[in-house]
Amino acid sequence: NFAMRDACNRCQTPKEDAVVERTLQAPLSARPGRPVAGVDGNWVCTLCDNVNFAMRDACNRCQT
Repeated sequence: NFAMRDACNRCQTPKEDAVVERTLQAPLSARPGRPVAGVDGNWVCTLCDNVNFAMRDACNRCQT
């Protein structure tokens, strides 16, 4: 099971600390993750089509 689950994905048994963890988690919009092209200055590499965060000057996949 992934940590984000509140219950087992097979038997649906609740996770013991699910209520406590849910209150401590940041909302989805505040979590870091993959960059989205065109959002907050993120950009797509023209050579390999990788989406990079705006802070990058070179692609983190192909270094161009």
